[in-house]
Amino acid sequence: MPVRHSNAVWNGTLKEGSGTMSLGGGAWEGKYSFPSRFEDGTGTNPEELIAAAHAGCFSMALSAGLGKEGHNPKRVSTTAKVHLGPVEGGFGIMVDDVAAGDVNACLGVDYIVADKILSGAHIKFVVPKEMIVIPSPVAILKPTKNLPAAQKFVDFMLSKEAQTIIANNLTLPVRKDVAIKSEYGLIPVEDSVKRAIKVDYLKLKADKEAIIDRFNLIVRGK
Repeated sequence: MPVRHSNAVWNGTLKEGSGTMSLGGGAWEGKYSFPSRFEDGTGTNPEELIAAAHAGCFSMALSAGLGKEGHNPKRVSTTAKVHLGPVEGGFGIMVDDVAAGDVNACLGVDYIVADKILSGAHIKFVVPKEMIVIPSPVAILKPTKNLPAAQKFVDFMLSKEAQTIIANNLTLPVRKDVAIKSEYGLIPVEDSVKRAIKVDYLKLKADKEAIIDRFNLIVRGK
């Protein structure tokens, strides 16, 4: 793989100085300063360039992962958010990203998408008509050391209170007396039971490592 490079020049002190950053290929050059990085001044900053690089890489990786599974995307648009924040020993760069676009198929997790929307991401929650329901089981393990507490937990998870919390977080409840988020296109409980994937949990346990590797290949491209 070729080695890529970019250049930056800074003139003067930290707060009064200014500089320029440019891409090695000559496609772009921009000015930056203390106000453009740490305040709302005019110009660019290193974090924007890191965000652009991260968004570009993420979009390509997602496209590759979908393509390997036979779902060729039409378009992938990624918004990456980068900011300086406190880390152990000082300050560091925080990266967050959201991918959206026209794809034939996409693997998503409902509560993660909902959280992104609440955080201001320019995406929307869409449930396709051909949605397949994946069940989320709850069970008590045989070697449990506190059976009464475990039973109370299961009873709570199946209660109307807990199922309402689940429904309010864009997940289908199993109780018919709990309202679903119909504005997001979620289907009634009766239909979800009919369309639920039949899962062999013993086989899943045996194939755990292979499933994790496949998941990483699809989502991360590696």
